[in-house]
Amino acid sequence: MATVQYVNNVSYLTRAEIRLNEIEKENFKAIALPKGAEILHLSVEITQADTQGNTLDVGLNDEKSFFIASLGLDTQKSELSAVVTRAKQNSFVTVSRSLDNADGIVVLRVHYFLPSLIKTEY
Repeated sequence: MATVQYVNNVSYLTRAEIRLNEIEKENFKAIALPKGAEILHLSVEITQADTQGNTLDVGLNDEKSFFIASLGLDTQKSELSAVVTRAKQNSFVTVSRSLDNADGIVVLRVHYFLPSLIKTEY
């Protein structure tokens, strides 16, 4: 007897390198997400530490710290969000830093699936 299941088969990984001194302080639209995107993984890699004492919030649209709140930028490291969600509309992953001045570099990665079900049998 065959088992039937439906799986999403269109996966995307977006990557944005952000020089914090080149963006506005709050709600910088770093990555666009289409309606229906199933977000499974969001990470921030600090590739160059910030010497100004900044922290970073990673949000979704107007929710400033939806994914990550007050991430210290003083050392090179990676941070993974525990949030798994679905975009109900065309959306943006945003970043906001705490201070007016910044000199760090971060890499933002988002892995998501689009609504793309196919039927499989085993």
